[in-house]
Amino acid sequence: MTIVDAKKLKTIAFGDTPTEHLYLILFHPKMKFRNHLPPNCPPEDAKEADGNVYMLINDNTPKPEDFQSKREKNPDKPPFEPNERECNACGLSVYTEISELLSTRSRHRGFRKMKPAVGTLTSNLGVIKPTPSLDSPSHHTFWVSSDATPWLAFKVINLPIESGIET
Repeated sequence: MTIVDAKKLKTIAFGDTPTEHLYLILFHPKMKFRNHLPPNCPPEDAKEADGNVYMLINDNTPKPEDFQSKREKNPDKPPFEPNERECNACGLSVYTEISELLSTRSRHRGFRKMKPAVGTLTSNLGVIKPTPSLDSPSHHTFWVSSDATPWLAFKVINLPIESGIET
């Protein structure tokens, strides 16, 4: 049996003679991402998106513009250094814990009028990587694939007024 690096894997041959079967393992085709990403972005250690995440959106209905990265919204700003920071600016901030999303919203004036939304990510939407901070250990960066429509996977969360957080 031939064993190769999984990143380069396209086929595995079982047996050494032409009469033995050749088995193909079909992997998800190499995902394409938006054009604004710097080299080596998303990083190799980003995983296929999977599971529920929370993010802030501008209105009561998720729209394509809610899923533009900081870089897409500000294309004329100089790139962040090092490249890892620029790569993160080309993705979207999402959280696996709603409490951290709400805490971030309350700490940043520009986010206070935004609406919390929940979405179920799947592998066809893009890739995700944990990018925690001291204040937000559940923070992740989500890089959306070029043909994905993630706004269809999200819905606004209406929080009760007694939660003390106006939505």
